[in-house]
Amino acid sequence: MIASVTWLDWLAVSFAPPNMEELMTVPTAESTRGKARSAACIFRTVFSWARRALRLVFLIVLLGPAVVRASDSLWTPSAAEIVGLPLFCWGGFNPQFKDPKYNLYGTFPTCGGGLNHYCLGLVALNRAKRAVADRQARLGWLHAADGEFKYTANALRGSPPSCGLHEHLQQTLIEFHRVRLQAY
Repeated sequence: MIASVTWLDWLAVSFAPPNMEELMTVPTAESTRGKARSAACIFRTVFSWARRALRLVFLIVLLGPAVVRASDSLWTPSAAEIVGLPLFCWGGFNPQFKDPKYNLYGTFPTCGGGLNHYCLGLVALNRAKRAVADRQARLGWLHAADGEFKYTANALRGSPPSCGLHEHLQQTLIEFHRVRLQAY
């Protein structure tokens, strides 16, 4: 997100239009002191401004979707999305939550590694549920969730039955398959 703000600041400075008031005033001998503006000079200034505007439109069309996709990353869910997750996922997305109940490894210490992918899968599943109007986006988020849940299931294969995440994963997979059936 920081990169997109810097990019937008750069655009604002780089493509600022020239001072149009100065451009449209009729030069007088006192204001120009021998530097009368010719029609060619005015044309070059206007043309330069138009070229900058076209560059701006081109960059927005070309790079705009990339900025949106970057903010829609699985690794950076919004605060509203984090609140919709189980408490044990909160610490993985916000370092302010330090208590073990906000951390997968604190809540499920016997489960082993690879658990963080479960929370990423939940973020993708929740986004798929919200993307009702856009079928392609919904299928994309479901595909992402499927990969994260498979990774978590593979990581849990060696964990003891006392690992509480097994039950969570089974319930989530039932929900995942229900949403996927609705998407087709």
